[in-house]
Amino acid sequence: MYKEKPIGKIKYVGRTTQGNQLIDGKIYDVLRISGPFFKIVDDSDDGYVYYPVKRPCELLNPTIYGKWEIVEDPTNLITSVLNYFTSREKAEEEKHQRRL
Repeated sequence: MYKEKPIGKIKYVGRTTQGNQLIDGKIYDVLRISGPFFKIVDDSDDGYVYYPVKRPCELLNPTIYGKWEIVEDPTNLITSVLNYFTSREKAEEEKHQRRL
């Protein structure tokens, strides 16, 4: 078990990932934010980092994505990071659509 105190909680919504590291509808502790990544303890019982937007994806089919929903964020840090990267991702998608 990790000694780090969680900074908040997020829920994974999406297909249960290969190897059951993340389970649909399950709530996970966020241990910290490292750069653009959330470090959480997933169901492999290891601390892994996950990108906040369009992640995690199915390893065998990277076009299928899950998403995070904020459950508890007392410092508003998780919300800020998630909003920032969501807006960046949306801008990139719009830029790509204009090229088509």
